[in-house]
Amino acid sequence: MCLRARVCVCVCVCVCVCVCVCVCVYRLYSRLCVGPVGLVLKASSALAALVTVYMIGYVTGYYVHRC
Repeated sequence: MCLRARVCVCVCVCVCVCVCVCVCVYRLYSRLCVGPVGLVLKASSALAALVTVYMIGYVTGYYVHRC
């Protein structure tokens, strides 16, 4: 197999993989980020972020003011 054929095969495989990944990401986005499921997902992620920040602040405040 010459170098040009190898490059062509490699480019073809990369394009097919990239297209497959793009289609999968689009399907995942349209399933999880749109409609009522998207609203629930966004609300739960915001709540999780809020709880995480609260816990970090609580632990940090405990160790800062413990003296």
